[in-house]
Amino acid sequence: MSVNSTDPGGSSPFWHRHGRLEELYVFLDGRGQMALDDEVIDVGPGTVVRVAPATWRAVHSAADAEGPLKWLCLRGGGDTLAAIGRDGERDQERPFPWAA
Repeated sequence: MSVNSTDPGGSSPFWHRHGRLEELYVFLDGRGQMALDDEVIDVGPGTVVRVAPATWRAVHSAADAEGPLKWLCLRGGGDTLAAIGRDGERDQERPFPWAA
């Protein structure tokens, strides 16, 4: 599990996906969007998003939000992280939908 926060107008530094891990994003505070491959959904307090392996994902905090977007990311993959090894892949060239 990780605890995350992005200031208003901020975004993930890159798209990423996992080969075996799935993630559950639990949004706690703030307002923004989450991109899942070619789909963009609005997120805010109480939003829970399950992300399947191989799905590209990125998060954005709304520029006009009153505070940072805060969320928990819970990971599971049917094995220990040590056994799975480096499961992630980054795409630093793919444009974000909110930058268009």
